[in-house]
This record gives sequence, structure tokens and C-alpha cells, in this order.
Amino acid sequence: MKKFLCAFLSCLMLLGLVACGGNSAPQQTENTASAVLEVGFGRENITPDYSVPLQGGNFAERWSVGVLDYCYATCIAMKSGEDIVLVYTIDIKLMSGVAYDAIKGAIMQKTGVPVANIFMNATHTHSAPAIRYTWDGSSRYAAEFTQALVAAADKAVKDLAPATMAAGYTQTEGMAFVRHYLMNDGTYAGSNFGSTASGRKEHAREADGQMGIVRFLRKEENKKDVILVNFGAHPTFNGTQSDKQISADFPTAVRDYVENQTGALCAYFTAAAGDQAARSNIEGLSKVTDRTQYRQYGQILGQYAIDALPNLKPVEGTAIRLINRDMTYATNKENLDKTPEEMNGPFEADWIGRRSKLPATKTMTIRTLAVGDLGFISAPYEMFGEQGKYIKDNSPFETTVVMTCGEGDNSYVSNIAGFEYNCYESQVCYYARGVAEQAAKDFVSMLEELK
Repeated sequence: MKKFLCAFLSCLMLLGLVACGGNSAPQQTENTASAVLEVGFGRENITPDYSVPLQGGNFAERWSVGVLDYCYATCIAMKSGEDIVLVYTIDIKLMSGVAYDAIKGAIMQKTGVPVANIFMNATHTHSAPAIRYTWDGSSRYAAEFTQALVAAADKAVKDLAPATMAAGYTQTEGMAFVRHYLMNDGTYAGSNFGSTASGRKEHAREADGQMGIVRFLRKEENKKDVILVNFGAHPTFNGTQSDKQISADFPTAVRDYVENQTGALCAYFTAAAGDQAARSNIEGLSKVTDRTQYRQYGQILGQYAIDALPNLKPVEGTAIRLINRDMTYATNKENLDKTPEEMNGPFEADWIGRRSKLPATKTMTIRTLAVGDLGFISAPYEMFGEQGKYIKDNSPFETTVVMTCGEGDNSYVSNIAGFEYNCYESQVCYYARGVAEQAAKDFVSMLEELK
């Protein structure tokens, strides 16, 4: 698959379709606040009907056996004047920047939307086909995946219709928790389903349970409204080694519930969920869940979004602005002298080798977008909940959509607290202690430029 993607990318670069480098100032063509906003929606099934390696669990040994529920690529197109952006949410775990760049070039060729104006983010389900790896079957799926994403963009652009926006936040209760626990002996333990270790004392930190909601109210009679739901929790109900059915996990239940209850179209975007897990038991966290509860969990989240709709505030303005900026940060050189026995496990120990080969700095592209008075950020990594909350609290926009697991090979970016209790995420983090906090500040600064 890697050769397939690299060859595809090389061809696109020769055609001049792939944009390189960062932008130092907001991009915007001639556009006024009075321009009409148009919004379109496209969705394509990306579920293969053959066995593929799944992401999550023990990657190389976890091949799919059947389908629990379908995975989709969803694209929202937003157009104001001559400016247009495409914002995707995709039911996969992660994808490399090289793969995304190749696909975005194909989308530009089909729709004319500039590569720099295409935002791609994963829902981070741990039960989706593998895109980043090169195992047997991946090349076939990569080609089908590309075709589906191009088709979703084409649908969204053709579906454009005049719309207004309303947005806001609502607070959920007990729907997410930080998956690290302070133990009675002073150590830390963690689990996506609540700590099963004895001697659990308390959660390491409080989770950010705030949900963002945007409603695009489309004015044409035959066009459905579009509802965007933004929440930070890991879709890992079906992500264990024994769970081998393809599944979008609880995001699919959120979408289905909102659409069935409202008649609108729904797109679910994973927010800052790097250290946050979905509530593992609907009745409490006292025991490991029956993992089939993901549908019930998604319906409860969907009801939070529906209940918030009457309280959303109109979003003023329609002008589209964006900044894509290459940022260089220090790399993580901690614990390089540790033995495998001193790490959390062999997987974490393997990352010592990876991190030891890194130069002193590593560059990532961080992205911000504004549509009228609505803000978006797109992080090419798994952002911790505290950093997502910091961005929302300090953003100059009343509502900011925090999109994570975006385009790039950056894994987790652990905050300082994660380094302090030496969690799994900090051990596999490419970036140094303090980078998570600095990147959050950089996102806010870029949003201020857009404002």
C-alpha cells in the first residue's frame, strides 16, 4: 500500500495538485460578510465486503470477520462567494499524511476545491479497516477508500444550498472520563473501560464532557438540515482483540439517532479524546461493560445534541478564512535508556526505538478555519481533553469545533500531566513535555488571527 500511495502522490505532485508548506496568513479571496453561505452534505459507505486488517488491539493479528455496522466517510461542503471548503469526518482510526495528501489531490481534480481547503479527520473508531499499514489487502482497500472519499466530496458540492448557522455547547454528565487513575499505592493505572486494577483511588483528572453542536439550516424545501456533533471520547467499545467485526462504534449510533429523531442529516466529529474514554457502563463504572452498550451510549449522546438544538445561537457572518501553518516542536527524548521491562509493555518499549531515531525537532501542520463567526481547529494528532477545553475556553469565537485525529503521523501529544504519571500516551508520544500546551496556545493564536 505504501508504494501504491507514494506513486499516486508523486503523480499528483507532478500535476501540481498537492500543496506544500504552511501559510503564514489567513487565506481568503474577495468575499464580503453579506455573501450567501451555501452548505452541502455527502456521505459514502467505506465498509469493505471482504476481510481486512483492523486498527486497534493487536494490529497484525486482528482481521475482520463480518460487519457489525457500516463505516462511512462524511463530507460537509461550505461555500461563501468564491471560497469553498470541504470538512470530512471518516470512520477510521488514523491515516498517514501521505495517504491523505494523495486522496486530497484526487478530490481537487474532481471538484476543483484546492487541496489546502480540504480538512480530513477520523472518528478514531478502533474497529475500522487499516489504512496506515502495508499488510495484504490494504492496496485494494486504499483504492476503494479513495474512490469513496472523492464521491462524498462530489455529492457535497453538488448538494450545496443556501443556509444559515446556529451553534453552541451543551454539558453532558458522566459520558466521558479520563482513563487514568490514581491508585492507593501512589501509582497510576488506566483502562478504556474503567480501571480493573485493585486499589483504585480516583481519576487522575476531570474529563471535558462538553459537546459542541452546529446546525446548518438549509433554506431550500427539498434540502435537509445538517447537524454537526462534536464530542471527545474514544470509540473503543468494540476495539478489543476479540472484537473482529467492522464497526464505526458509537459515532454511528449518534448519527442514526439524531437523523431518526430530527429528520436532519448528521455528522459526528471526534473532539479532544486522546486521554478520554466513553462511559463504559451506562449504569456506572463499577464493572467492565457489556460492549454492546455502544448503541445505547450513542443514543444518549444523540439526545444531548437534540436537547441542545433549541438553545443554539445564530452564527453571524459567512466569510470563509483559514490558516494552515507548519509548526516545529521539540521531540520526546525521555526514557530512552529504559529496558522493555521498565516500560508499560512491549508495544511502548518498541517506541523507544522509534523516538531514539527522531531529530531534535519534528514539524506538524496545524490548521484553523472560520466560517463567519464559527471557528474550527484541526489537530493532526490525538489531543488530550484539557487542551481541547483550553482552546474552546480561550477561542475568540463563541463556538469552536475541535477536530482531532487529522492528517499526519503524530500519534498522541501528551500533556505535562501525562508525562508526570508516565502514561502509555506519553511513552508513545513523538513530542516533548510541554508541546501539547504550546500547540493549544498556537491554535488559539491562529484563531485570533482569523477573528
